[in-house]
Amino acid sequence: MPERQGQIRLPTRELSSAPVAIVRRFILAVALVLLNWLLVAVERDGYTDSSDGVVSFTDALYYTTVTLTTTGYGDITPVSTSARLVNALLVTPMRLLFVVILVGTTIQALTERSREQFRITRWRSRVKDHIVVLGYGTKGRNAVRSCCSRGVIATRSSWSRSILRPVPRPPRPGSSRWSVRPPARRSCGTH
Repeated sequence: MPERQGQIRLPTRELSSAPVAIVRRFILAVALVLLNWLLVAVERDGYTDSSDGVVSFTDALYYTTVTLTTTGYGDITPVSTSARLVNALLVTPMRLLFVVILVGTTIQALTERSREQFRITRWRSRVKDHIVVLGYGTKGRNAVRSCCSRGVIATRSSWSRSILRPVPRPPRPGSSRWSVRPPARRSCGTH
């Protein structure tokens, strides 16, 4: 997308959208839960439930959520060697990844606004004692005259050339070129 001329913007970095990042993390978390549930459901004969000794598909989902969230009540436990190996080699890394996803989402949500506020504050501290006049028509010229008459601006020669640039006007109907009005060559106090 071409950048429009004549606009003032705060300096920004391109950041990924927070809602998109949260949706990605949510999808990854759900995928981890489903994969873990599948592993426990396939190996459910290797687990025991303290209430009735049998682990159903619902119990497998319960065990998955309790395990991935690191709550771990201990009412369903792996008892066979294969179930313990699956738990140690596959479920534990999934548990750590699940926690990293949750913590990462929380940190992003809490710090994104703080980072933006810090950047704005830093930008404002660098840009001091500036006056920006948007448009140099009747109102813009009167605003500059008013600043000059109040002593806010000493002389036009003290202005920086990098700030005083002609602002392009949109093309007139039927014209394919931008027309640019150069700034007036008067100093403050003259009409």
